[in-house]
Amino acid sequence: MNPRKALASEALRFVGVDNQAARWLVVSLAVLIFVLAGTSPVETVDSDSAIALLVSQSILDHGTTRLDVWSGESDLAYDLQSDRRIRRSGKSLHYFSIGVPLLSVPAVWMANRFGLHMLRQEDEFLLQNLLSAACVSFLFLLCYRLSRVFTTPGASTVIALVSTLGSSLISTLGTGLWNSGYAVALTGLALLHVARREAGEIPELRYVYLGSLTALAFLCRPTSAIFVVGLLLFLAVRRREPSITRWLAGAVLVAIPFVVAASVFGWLDFVPGYYSPSKLIGRTSILTGLAGVLLSPSRGLFVYSPFLAVVVFGLAWRWRRLRGEYAVALGVLWIVLHVLASAGKTRWWGGYSFGPRMLTETMPAFALLTGFVWQEWKSVGAPLQRRLLVGLYSSLGLLAILVHSGQGLLNRSVNDWNERPDIDSNRHYLWSWKYPQLLASPALLEERLVEHQLRILRPYEPGEDLSPRSDSAVFLNWHAPEADWRWSRGAISELLFRLPADPDARLWVVNLTVGSLGEQAVSLSLNGEPLAELTLAGFSPTVSAFFVPATSLRFEDENRMRFEVPGARSTAEDRRVLGVALHSLRLRPLAPDLFVSFRDDEAFVSGFSVAEAGWRWSVGRSSTVSYPYPAVELDRRYLLQVRAGTIGDRSASFFVNGEAVGTLAYTGFDAVTRSLALDPAVLVADGVNRIRFEVDSTATVAGDPRELGLAVVEIRLVPDSVAAGEGSRPAARRDQPATSE
Repeated sequence: MNPRKALASEALRFVGVDNQAARWLVVSLAVLIFVLAGTSPVETVDSDSAIALLVSQSILDHGTTRLDVWSGESDLAYDLQSDRRIRRSGKSLHYFSIGVPLLSVPAVWMANRFGLHMLRQEDEFLLQNLLSAACVSFLFLLCYRLSRVFTTPGASTVIALVSTLGSSLISTLGTGLWNSGYAVALTGLALLHVARREAGEIPELRYVYLGSLTALAFLCRPTSAIFVVGLLLFLAVRRREPSITRWLAGAVLVAIPFVVAASVFGWLDFVPGYYSPSKLIGRTSILTGLAGVLLSPSRGLFVYSPFLAVVVFGLAWRWRRLRGEYAVALGVLWIVLHVLASAGKTRWWGGYSFGPRMLTETMPAFALLTGFVWQEWKSVGAPLQRRLLVGLYSSLGLLAILVHSGQGLLNRSVNDWNERPDIDSNRHYLWSWKYPQLLASPALLEERLVEHQLRILRPYEPGEDLSPRSDSAVFLNWHAPEADWRWSRGAISELLFRLPADPDARLWVVNLTVGSLGEQAVSLSLNGEPLAELTLAGFSPTVSAFFVPATSLRFEDENRMRFEVPGARSTAEDRRVLGVALHSLRLRPLAPDLFVSFRDDEAFVSGFSVAEAGWRWSVGRSSTVSYPYPAVELDRRYLLQVRAGTIGDRSASFFVNGEAVGTLAYTGFDAVTRSLALDPAVLVADGVNRIRFEVDSTATVAGDPRELGLAVVEIRLVPDSVAAGEGSRPAARRDQPATSE
């Protein structure tokens, strides 16, 4: 026979495709799966899978797996000292896998020929996408071939599509070059070799071939040892094989090149803790782990791939037939051992992942078992029963495809589900049917985040600074915190905080420090009531203060402060829609005997400079002070006391809530207290009184362009029966400025 025809014939027998039409169908589906995985917007290229290809580049360029050979490169995107994927023991080495970098060397070499270099992170991520897509495409063909051992090409095509598109093969392995990608392919090929031997397609097992596959699989992912254990047990009980010594010899032969390479390149300490047997031993209750990996809403195998429950039912239904099917028994044994090992791990949920990532390696075995069960359905039972089982498998398979190929590949929210909040620290969400990962959406994540923050929210302590990272507030519709600010998202955002018991204060003050993207108008409200209107000039923080009646607050309950920014926008450099940049917020109660000090920024509304060393200058002819005085009694008279100094001689006319109340005269910078009698009718009880004064003239000092009026020290409202003596003078100040009219 012509060698080319012989090779083509052998390839067809291996793939199990009987005719050209079937061959084109299977190949076309594989290409479509490659495109689907390669163009997916959901990526995990910067997770555990990162850096492996950079190690391949190190081997090609420097003949070593060490990464510190790149330490002087400005293009290096990874911190060799702190990156969690790098271990340091005198060298910088990749922590997660040895096999993936070694097996990827040919692909990296080819990528270099096309101008790509793994030192550039964008090139590394691109090649990851291509390799992961190619891996998934190959696994589709492998699942087809495994099921083809038992059933027809048409049924095998359906089984391969459902097994690939409806499982973690696509939703995990199609998003990045995970270590399990190569491992699944290698162990799946080993399983196929055993199945072909059992089906009589090949005369005997090739132990060197099996040893090569399993050794490489272990180098890619240590959990492949579970398959090796199952394979050893299979070979031990299978009477037709003489001994397992040949397989062991094959494994030793495969290990020799790696030992030699380790000696030549100095890799003898290259085995990191990732390969430690302790990785397979956890501290989780086996029952909890089993419930989690099989049935939990966000990691359960039968929740994310429910068609597998039909396969398990079919196996249980025909369990007596397993006694004569050693390949099927090996598949069942592998699955059982892998599920038990995953369930017993401390982190059975697999950290940041989508669905049952930890059971991805079992899917080739399930494809083999599905082919066996499908053929059994055809040979036994009534036609209606067969149609019902096939229909149930197909419908549940379609549902799984929508989950894994739809949500898992196209919805970025499934990745955010792990982070907001951190799933490793909040594992109870793994059991929540209210917020399952497979239904993740921005709205659902926002709702869950609010619920989570409310659950852990500690009461806001009056007077504390509420920062962008504070755990005493819930940030509704805000971007993540940055340096010392946090941007609100879009036109409307809210802050939610819980106040303790009412401290019996009638009036509170809010201090707010915010910036904006250019000039912005901002409307503030508190618990549905208008609070203030701000005009922000730009990103530089603006400090504002507002008085809030206690009746507007909710004590031992949740309060909502709402920010409305109609002009929220983005920039060419930052496509986020930005409202206000919050730096801090403070809320504190005011005492009933409050007086306004020069330090009280919130009280000086307009016409004032910043506080200085003991006073605050009014600037210009007119100035306004907000004076909260919740203790006003409308049946008695009050005195307005203003302690101030000035430059030269100056008088000021005072108005309270718009009513003229009199004029006070000041001479010299030494502060004195002057008083005016008030009719209580001009005052507002339990609220804010506006005190405005107009000076008859202003002054300047050398080197200061401000037009100065009064140097205000404090302002008081007191009942006239306890008023201080008018005209009392303090000691002369040493920091009195030079004067000029």
